[in-house]
Amino acid sequence: MIGYTWAGFHVHVLIYILLCQPHLRVYRQRIVDNYSNVSVLNLRWLQLFCYGFIVQILAERLLPALNITSSTLSDTAGMAVYVFIIVLTYSALGQSRLQFANTRQPATSNGKYYRSGLRDHTAQYYLDKLNRLMATEQYFLESDLSLQSLADRVKISPHHLSQILNEKLEKSFYDYVNEQRVEYARQLLLTEPRRSIIDIAFQSGYNSKNSFYNAFKRHTGTTPSDYRRTGGSPRATAGSENA
Repeated sequence: MIGYTWAGFHVHVLIYILLCQPHLRVYRQRIVDNYSNVSVLNLRWLQLFCYGFIVQILAERLLPALNITSSTLSDTAGMAVYVFIIVLTYSALGQSRLQFANTRQPATSNGKYYRSGLRDHTAQYYLDKLNRLMATEQYFLESDLSLQSLADRVKISPHHLSQILNEKLEKSFYDYVNEQRVEYARQLLLTEPRRSIIDIAFQSGYNSKNSFYNAFKRHTGTTPSDYRRTGGSPRATAGSENA
């Protein structure tokens, strides 16, 4: 009876992990929609948790089938589980608490948010205010800038700020902020040729080299090093890529 119960538990966990995957993808997208830098807000620890369970279940199912019942191996497997839980716990504690604004777009009517109380002239007013604040205060240089924190400074709800960016600029919050960071970095790459690229990345609001390179390549079509080497010339950059 215990064996059947344990097997049923394993099947239940596997089904649960399988059903969780679509939700994880949605969660990742909401991270992108709400945070300007996703390099420190990831779900690797949660994915590791799922994979660890799968490995543990397979080990418990396959080892007896292979007639591997060594006491030493059993103790080693048990210790590995404990180490896995400890590492997972520390990884989870290192993650920021995620609080998302309600940025899901309702059904639209005539290209506008359904039942939104935000009028077009009001949206333009807040967009102008947002651009003015970003130009003067340079909030995009903050690596932990979020949709909520930026909305608080503009004195508007996160939902309306997301609506303004989507409708007026056809951009997500993530793209809007990173576009300005990349533009700022482009100027530094040309005006300060002796500074290292990683220093420029940090000053531009990124907290990792990879996230900076990915954003820069996405918005300019080239890498920071190639952009600096060609002096920002689109023609030279295109020629180097074709070569």
